[in-house]
Amino acid sequence: MYHTQIYWLLFSIKDKFKGINNYKLNIICIILISWLFSGNIAEPFEKYKSGKTINAKMFQSPIILDGLLDDVSWETITPISDFLQEEPLNLENPTEKTEVKIGYDNDALYVGVRLFDLHPEHIKKQLSEYDDWFEGFEGKADWFAIEIDSHHDHQSSFAFVVNASEVQADYMVFNDEEIDDIWDSVWESKVNIDKFGWTIEYRIPFSVLRFIETDNMQWGINFIRYIQRKNETDFWVTFPRGTKGVVSQYGHLTGLQNLTPKKKFEIKSYILEGMSNLDYYKLNENSNTVVMDAVVKNDFMDDIGFDLKYYVSNSSVIDFTLNPDFGQIEADPNEINLTAYETYFEENRPFFMENATQFITPLEIFYSRRIGDYGSSIIGAGKFTGKTKDGFAYNILGAVTTDSSASIQQQLAHGNRNEFYNGRVRYDILDGNSNIGAFATHFSGVDTLSGTENKIVSNVQSLDGMVKLFENKFAFDIQFISSKTTRIIDYSGYGISSEISYKTPEHFTFWVEYEKLSDSLNFDYSGYMLRNNIEKSHSGIRYRQQDPIGIFRTVSTDIQFQYAENLKGDLLNHAISINTHSEFKNYWAFDFSISHTKSHFDDLITWSDNNFNGIYNFGIDALGFVIKIPEIRAVSASLASDIRNPFYINYSLDYAESEIGDWGREHALQLDFKPTESFQVEIGIARNNSFENFHYLNNSVKPKNFHDQFTPRIFATQDDTISLFSESHNFEDVFDFRIEKSFSKQFSLSIFTEFSSSFNKLEKDSTNFKFIDKETNYNYPKPCSEVSACDDELSLIHPQNDPFFYTKYSSLISNIVFRWEFLPGSSMYIVYSKSKFINGKRFTSIEDFINYNDKIQGIELFNDESLFIKIDYWFDL
Repeated sequence: MYHTQIYWLLFSIKDKFKGINNYKLNIICIILISWLFSGNIAEPFEKYKSGKTINAKMFQSPIILDGLLDDVSWETITPISDFLQEEPLNLENPTEKTEVKIGYDNDALYVGVRLFDLHPEHIKKQLSEYDDWFEGFEGKADWFAIEIDSHHDHQSSFAFVVNASEVQADYMVFNDEEIDDIWDSVWESKVNIDKFGWTIEYRIPFSVLRFIETDNMQWGINFIRYIQRKNETDFWVTFPRGTKGVVSQYGHLTGLQNLTPKKKFEIKSYILEGMSNLDYYKLNENSNTVVMDAVVKNDFMDDIGFDLKYYVSNSSVIDFTLNPDFGQIEADPNEINLTAYETYFEENRPFFMENATQFITPLEIFYSRRIGDYGSSIIGAGKFTGKTKDGFAYNILGAVTTDSSASIQQQLAHGNRNEFYNGRVRYDILDGNSNIGAFATHFSGVDTLSGTENKIVSNVQSLDGMVKLFENKFAFDIQFISSKTTRIIDYSGYGISSEISYKTPEHFTFWVEYEKLSDSLNFDYSGYMLRNNIEKSHSGIRYRQQDPIGIFRTVSTDIQFQYAENLKGDLLNHAISINTHSEFKNYWAFDFSISHTKSHFDDLITWSDNNFNGIYNFGIDALGFVIKIPEIRAVSASLASDIRNPFYINYSLDYAESEIGDWGREHALQLDFKPTESFQVEIGIARNNSFENFHYLNNSVKPKNFHDQFTPRIFATQDDTISLFSESHNFEDVFDFRIEKSFSKQFSLSIFTEFSSSFNKLEKDSTNFKFIDKETNYNYPKPCSEVSACDDELSLIHPQNDPFFYTKYSSLISNIVFRWEFLPGSSMYIVYSKSKFINGKRFTSIEDFINYNDKIQGIELFNDESLFIKIDYWFDL
C-alpha cells in the first residue's frame, strides 16, 4: 500500500517544482517506484556472513569490571575467534589471535576481549582525552572497537572503542557508511596488560543502544582490532577490499531475551564561573560617520544550564535543554570572512549533537547553529526521537530563542522571539538498506533590515530517498525541496539534489551529482544555504589499486568535472581536475592534483549586504554586478610521513595562476613530535602569497579623506552605484603551537597558541582603481582613469589606510586548559584564555605585535583575557 502512496506523492509534487523539466521529473519518479517494487533483500551480503553469529549469554552472577576476565560468569561462555585481516593482507589470517565473549544482565551488555600478543612489551599505548580519535587512536595506539546495529536496520550503529591505555572513544555510523564522531555516550571499560597480551571488559548500558523490545532479538555486530606496530587491522566480518557499506556487512548477535531495562532519566548539567576583561578601541559607523569607540569591560561569568533525557522506551527518547552549554572549551575558530558566504561552524552543544544524524539531508535544511547563536539565547528546546520495529523513524524538534541582552523576565514575558520547529520522518525499505523520508521546518521571528523590524515566517518542505542495490555497488539518492518565505514580500522557491554512483567489484567508481535551486528558494533561516539561483553538476571516475604493487601499498586516481550556471544562463564554473593519492609500503603518503578552470563569471562578488552582518539575505539582497573571472590553472602536492612514528611531518604546496597574470602560492608545514605516550608537541606553519588584478573593495562611493581625518561616508544612490576594485598583493602567515600532556586518562593539560597576520598591498593611487557599473557588466573591471565615474574634486580615502577593508590584520590567540574527568561523563575544566586583535597596522614580528597597545585614530585594538572554571556533571536516575 505504501508504494502506491509514495507513487502519487511523488507525482503530486510536480506542481511545486514547475521549474524542473517534467520529463526529467517523470523519469526520476518512475525510477524510484521501480526500485521500490524491485523486491526485498533477505540479508545484505548474506553469502559472506555464513557462520558469523555470536551468542550472548545471560549472567547468573555479577561481573566485577576490572579487565581481568576471571569472573565465573565468563568461564561459561564460548568465545569467537574467527577474525580475518582487513589490512594489510586482505582476507588473510591475522598475525595475532583475538577472542571475544558476550554476556548481559537486565541493564547492560558485557563484552570480554582477549587480545593475544606474542610480544606484549611492544603493545603501543597512548594517553589522550576521551574521544580524541586523532591523538589517541589513529595510528597512535593499539585499540579494539565494537560496532552494534541494535535496530538491525543495516543503516546505523553505535561504536565503542578502547585503546591499550584504557582511553575511550565512541561514534555513530549512519547511512550504512558515514561516521558521526561527535556522538558521545556514557559506558565503562577496563584494560589489563599481561604476559599473553591484553584484555578488555566492556559494560555498555542498554539505554545507549536504542533497540526495539522483541522476543529472541537479533542485532548486527562487528569487532575491529588494530595492531599499531604492524599497521594491521583485523575484522570479525570482513570483505574484499572496496566493498561498499559498513553496517550492512555486520554479522549477528543472538541470545538476547527478556530484556526489561528500567525507563530512566539522565541529566547533564553544567556550572560555569569566571571573569573576563575586554578592552577595545574600534571603528564604529554611525549615521554615515566614522568614529572611534573606546570601551573597557570587566565581567563576572556566572552561568548554569542542563540537558535532560527521558527514555520513553528503549527506542524512543525525549530530550529537553535549558541554556545549553555551547562548549566554551572548544571555541569556534576566529576568522575574518569577506566573502558572500557565511562561515560554517560545527555543533558542540550536547543537546543538538544527540541523534543529529537523523536530521541530515543532502540539502542541509536544518542547521542547528541557527538556534541560540548570533546574539540570541535559548529559552528552551525539546525533541522527541525514536524508531519503530517496522523501520519508521520519527524526529521532532522545537526551540524558542530571544535576544541574549534581555533579562530573564523580559525573555519569558515578551520580546523578539524566534521559534524553530522541525519534523523529520523516515521509513526503511528493502529491509533497511534504503529509505525514503520527509522533512518540514518552520521558522518565525523578527529580523532587522535597514533599521526596521520585520516579521519573518519561513516554511520548508522536503521529500528525500536513498536506494542501494546489488550489494551496495549501485547507490542513488534524491531530494526535492520547496520553500515559502514571508519577509517584507512573499516569495516561494524550489530545489532538487540527486546523486547516482556505481562501484565495480574491482577498481572503478563512477558518480554523477546534480543540483538545481531556484532564485527564490530560501531555507537559510533554519538551514545552511550557500546560495540559490544555480544549476550545477559534478561527475567523476575514480580508479583505485588496493593491492600492493611495486613500491606502493595503495594508489588511487580520479578525474572530476564541475559545471555550474545561474538560472539566467551565466556560466559560474567549468572545471576539470585530476587527483592522485599514493601510499608507499613504508606508510608515507603522497598526494598530487592539477586542475583547469575555464573563464567564467562571478555574480555574488559585489552583492549588497543590506544587514551589514556578512550573511546573504536570500530573496532580498541584490546580486550586484557580474565580473568576468579569468581562466585558471592550479597544481597542489603534499607529502606526509608515517603517522605511527614519534616524529611526523606533513608538507603541502599549492600554486595557481590565471591567464591575465593573477597568481597565488601557499606553503604549509605540520610537525608532530611524540617522545612518550603521554606527551606531544605540534607545530604548524603556513604562508600564503598571492596577486590579484581585481581585488574587490566595495559597492559604493568611497568616504573622503580630509587631512587623514575620518569624515562622513558617502553612499551611492541606485543610479551612481559602482563596484570598486584594486590590484592587490596579498600576504598571510599563520603559526600555531600546541602542547598536550596527559597525566592519566582522567587528567590532562593542553597549551595552544596561534599567531596570524595578513596584509593586502593595494594600489597607492586611488585613481588607478578599477570599477564595474551597469554599462561594463560581465567584463573585467575598467580603470577609473578612463571615465568620470570615479572622479571627485577630493581624492577618495585610500583603502590601505581604512581598517574597514581589513587590509592589515593580526591576531594572537592563546589558551591553557586543565581537564579532570572525576566521574564517567562528568568533568571539570580550568581555562585561561588571552586574545589580542589589531586591525589597521602591519607588524613585522610577533614581539612588536605583543608590545603594541597604543590607541591611535583608525587602528582597531582588541584585548580579551578570561579565566573560568566549568563543571559538567552527569546524573543517571
